[in-house]
Amino acid sequence: MTGTSERTAQRKKGIPWVECFAKLKNAELMAFAGLPLNGAQFRIVLYIIAQTRGTGRLTGDRATMYSYDDYQEALAGYDREWAPLFHGNIADGTGLTRQTVCTELKHLEEAGIVVREGTASKTTPARYRVNFETAAWRIDGGPSC
Repeated sequence: MTGTSERTAQRKKGIPWVECFAKLKNAELMAFAGLPLNGAQFRIVLYIIAQTRGTGRLTGDRATMYSYDDYQEALAGYDREWAPLFHGNIADGTGLTRQTVCTELKHLEEAGIVVREGTASKTTPARYRVNFETAAWRIDGGPSC
């Protein structure tokens, strides 16, 4: 058994969805590796990438407890451009406080690294994506963006 059929068989055997991969080009990965982000900002960027280019939809510590059917549902959202997220989702998924998420997301948005669409309410999340167009990034060269 090789290739896709082997991966499908492994998933059916209970391989957690979190062991799957997010799609990033090497150039994109290297661009982020060189950014002057602090640890919280880097975690937020990685989380949003996982929610958009990965099999994101399942969040937080409970991710490994989901079934294969839940994994398939998450896979249906793979490679979406925007992820609807509350700050609490990001905080739960990264282990950061909501206040830290709010502060660092603001810096990431100002730097053009993260793009937000809409404003969150109690019932409707804002939508986020990572901006992979490096020419649009506004980095000041400090210890964080």
